[in-house]
Amino acid sequence: MNITRQYFDTLLEYFKQICSLRNNQTLQFMLRRQELSNLINRIIKFNLFQLTFSESFFSVLNKETIDNFSVEKILIINELHYELYECLWTTRLRFGGELISYISKIQIALLQLNIYELKEFESEKKNSGTLLFSPAILVCR
Repeated sequence: MNITRQYFDTLLEYFKQICSLRNNQTLQFMLRRQELSNLINRIIKFNLFQLTFSESFFSVLNKETIDNFSVEKILIINELHYELYECLWTTRLRFGGELISYISKIQIALLQLNIYELKEFESEKKNSGTLLFSPAILVCR
C-alpha cells in the first residue's frame, strides 16, 4: 500500500469516526476535528492528492469551540463525503478492484448518523450542489 492510499484510508477512518459521534460527545468531536485538520494539512502540504474544501469547512474545522454541534458535524460530513467520492471517481487516486469496497465503507459510515442528521445531510447535499451519482445505479448496470 502506497502512502497516498494510507492517507486516503485515514481520511476515510476519520469520516467514519465523525459520523458515529453523538450529540453528547463534544470533546471527541473537537479531537477528531483537530486530527482531521492536521491530516488534511499534511495531504495538502505534501501534495498527495487534490482536495477542494470550502472556506466554511476550514473555518469550522479550525474553530476552538462548538457553536452548534449538529450543523458543524453535518457540514464536515457533507464536504468529506463529497471529497471522498471525488477521489474515487476522478483521476486523483488510482484504485483497482477496491472501488466497490471503498464506496460501501463510505455508505456504511453514513448509516451511523441518526435519522435527523441523515435528513439534514441529504438536505444539505441537495442544497450545496454536491449531488453525486448513486453508486448503486452505476454498479448494477
